[in-house]
Amino acid sequence: MLPLSTRRIRRTIWYYKPCEVFPAALARFLTSRGVECQHVLDIGMSRATDGDIWEYAGRNNCVVISKDEDFLYLANSRFARTRFIWIRLGNCRTS
Repeated sequence: MLPLSTRRIRRTIWYYKPCEVFPAALARFLTSRGVECQHVLDIGMSRATDGDIWEYAGRNNCVVISKDEDFLYLANSRFARTRFIWIRLGNCRTS
């Protein structure tokens, strides 16, 4: 079971260009652990613009999780209501 602070995030969208950086399987894994996640590939938005993804997230009460700095600018706009988690950690080795 995930910690309470993680479970409070209702819906997330994992996004990055290219989409393989955050694999769709990761969103499905988190969903199996009780966190509702969607990957842009799973919702048919792999070719959507950052703005389109941002609008979708806002309409559907989602949190955007991305390494794409462009979302940071959208999140810092005056009227932004969509939540954003900016991943700044680079590629990591597993061994």
